[in-house]
Amino acid sequence: MPSYSRKTHALFRYGSGPLWLLAWSFLLTPMQSIAKDCERSQKISPDLIKPTAGVQTVVFVVNDLTRGTCWHTSPTDITIQHSPWSTFKFPHFLIALDTGAIASAREVLHWDAKKRPAEPYWPEVWRQDQSLKTAFTYSAAWPFQDLVLKVGQANYKKWLARFGYGNAQVPIDRDDFWLGGPLAISPKEQVKFLSCLALSGCGASAASIHELEAVALQGESGGHRMYAKTGSGPIKPRDFSGAFEGWYVGYIKDAEGVATVAFATYVRSDHYAAIRTYRESVSRHLLTALGYWHR
Repeated sequence: MPSYSRKTHALFRYGSGPLWLLAWSFLLTPMQSIAKDCERSQKISPDLIKPTAGVQTVVFVVNDLTRGTCWHTSPTDITIQHSPWSTFKFPHFLIALDTGAIASAREVLHWDAKKRPAEPYWPEVWRQDQSLKTAFTYSAAWPFQDLVLKVGQANYKKWLARFGYGNAQVPIDRDDFWLGGPLAISPKEQVKFLSCLALSGCGASAASIHELEAVALQGESGGHRMYAKTGSGPIKPRDFSGAFEGWYVGYIKDAEGVATVAFATYVRSDHYAAIRTYRESVSRHLLTALGYWHR
């Protein structure tokens, strides 16, 4: 269980649910087990959000998986859908492995510069052969685009329905549907998917979950481990000097490997530099203030 300081209790009124509800949830299917996640929710004090220059929007939601309570910045903003950008690498990683589109997270995917010419915004680490592991770490898009034809639209539809992932829109003629649309997901839906993933694997194999968590691990504190992913892209297509939106999403497990929380942060800014590190730092700040993470 997360620890709660007196300061935290003074800022928020916390409600704990009966433990039998948690036990019963494991007898249900993955999406049924979290169907009521955010119905019992509390609003976070705006004073906790530390603004930074250039950032206009901060939307945050966290689901306490041990007590069945959600905290959020706004009950309406958390339901608005946005492009997932590279946070889609969470489900994409699992889909690629469990459909057999790639044999392992370390299988080499060769970069074909003629097929995938480097864009000016590509970092140097993208301009080389990749694996699922390195593509996740570096947020490289082209390896996952190359896998789209191998996975196939029908498989995406099946898996995204299983995951309850956003609007589940996967056009047949696009290999970048998570980069600016049409695939879209809300912060609340991100947390619902991640809760399912953290609690039960959400239908993915245990081997694939193990591979995913090995690469998604973002830190350890007090025996707790955080698994997370960033994502970002321009509001106006291909305008990399203009306004940006971004994410930091993930979940935390305790020293026993029991999932404690799932969270999602969505931000919008005047330019990418304003959110590059902020999306993660504000997430950790809010998780710490709520007692779920310790710096």
